[in-house]
Amino acid sequence: MDIQSVTMAMVKSAYVGRAYKCCCGCSGDHIYPSSTRATAAAECGHAVVDGEVDNARVAEILATVVNCPEAVDEGDHIYCHKDKKIYIVYISCPVRRYKS
Repeated sequence: MDIQSVTMAMVKSAYVGRAYKCCCGCSGDHIYPSSTRATAAAECGHAVVDGEVDNARVAEILATVVNCPEAVDEGDHIYCHKDKKIYIVYISCPVRRYKS
């Protein structure tokens, strides 16, 4: 996939957290666009609460990854390390564990 061609309409969820740490949510936040909230529970296996839905924040994460020269395409997600953080845009829902 061409990273530059990823749009908000393609995004299922996004994540920002500390680089080189677990991405389950214990070291960062999973954020969802409002367009995927209704299906996230069925597809991702967990309920999406109000604080996890933020179109503007998802757009910021997407812009960070798309504009990152070192961005990596993993097929179902794209990511970039920047300023001691990892920014991930999922094209399909990530498997994650709940925070304890």
